[in-house]
Amino acid sequence: MVPQLRWPPRAVSVPTAVGGGAIHLLAPNSDEWTYEGTNTWLLGSGQSVIVVDPGTSDPSHLLAIQHAAAESGQSITAVLLTHDHEDHSDGARELAGIVNVPIIANSAHWADVRVDDGDVLDDFGLDAVVIHTPGHSDDSICVLLPHGVLVTGDTILGGHSSGIYGRFRDFLSSLERLLPLVAAPGSFALPGHGHVVVDPHETIKRLIAHRLRRADQVRDLAMRHPNATATELAAQMYPSTTLFHRPSAVQMVQAIATYLLEADPPLTSAAHNALGRLADTRDQLTTDKGVT
Repeated sequence: MVPQLRWPPRAVSVPTAVGGGAIHLLAPNSDEWTYEGTNTWLLGSGQSVIVVDPGTSDPSHLLAIQHAAAESGQSITAVLLTHDHEDHSDGARELAGIVNVPIIANSAHWADVRVDDGDVLDDFGLDAVVIHTPGHSDDSICVLLPHGVLVTGDTILGGHSSGIYGRFRDFLSSLERLLPLVAAPGSFALPGHGHVVVDPHETIKRLIAHRLRRADQVRDLAMRHPNATATELAAQMYPSTTLFHRPSAVQMVQAIATYLLEADPPLTSAAHNALGRLADTRDQLTTDKGVT
């Protein structure tokens, strides 16, 4: 099955069935952080549907979600958050309150029903399994539907890259865990931003290779510039990064340096000192916005 979704959509908050029991609406929250906007997904093939990542409290978007479910003859049974970043969680409390359903999340702050790795969603009428995928954030989850359809939040994006605000090691491990889940022909991914990923297995392999190349780059630059800070190295690694995304570049260098300190013992004293300087989170700009 090849999912059908024009990208970018012609308009926000317009429901489009994409296959695999999923309906898409693009949230009206486009900016430098969300790219075209957050993807809201309605998941369910029977009488029940779970809403994933409302993304905004804009009343017109929340109303469009309710109308999409009603037009499909389905009742909303829960609101699920792939993670707690505001471009996904905004609108969750409002929508859950309007339709009187719980919020499902891994985040203790948001969850009425807290889920973790391996939990199933059949109590909410959805044949799906939760996969805990820390890395982009500690509370990130994916949702595996039948036939290799994977809802990925910001762990995997369509045509974009996301920042790593958790641990680099965790992010790589999460990607490795997802590989066999989307190995079958016909698998596809429904991301938090960007287009449907029709080749998720190859996309994940490329993403792992890209992140490991970044790790090699940090290691090499740290040895060549042992007194450099993460801010200085980020400027070399990401020369075209906008001021908006620069803090995320610094965080990426710090996360990779921490990974290298953990992954490569025993280190020489010089290597340990250079990477330790890069991993120092006191060298941190003032916002948490993203790059690859």
